[in-house]
Amino acid sequence: MPFSEQELFGCFSELGIEQELYHKRVAEISGGQRQRIMIAVSALLGKPLIIIDEPTSALDADSADKVLGFFRKRVGHGLAVLAVSHDKQFARGCDQHIFL
Repeated sequence: MPFSEQELFGCFSELGIEQELYHKRVAEISGGQRQRIMIAVSALLGKPLIIIDEPTSALDADSADKVLGFFRKRVGHGLAVLAVSHDKQFARGCDQHIFL
């Protein structure tokens, strides 16, 4: 599947990321912005499963809600997401839980 800037910017919009970040250097963006950019990129890879560790650890509550909504939308279209998280709010939005 070829890279599509339009699809990437669609993911950026869903995740609350400004398009201008696409043209910035990694050192110029925050950890939370990098985290959401990598979530967007991972979704564009077209794989059936995303495994992610602490997807909301560097995010405020609004951004964390957007990440959860982003994943839930894709799960509705057949993607599986395996997430490790200590964020109880994020965990409440997940379909299944394994507690260790």
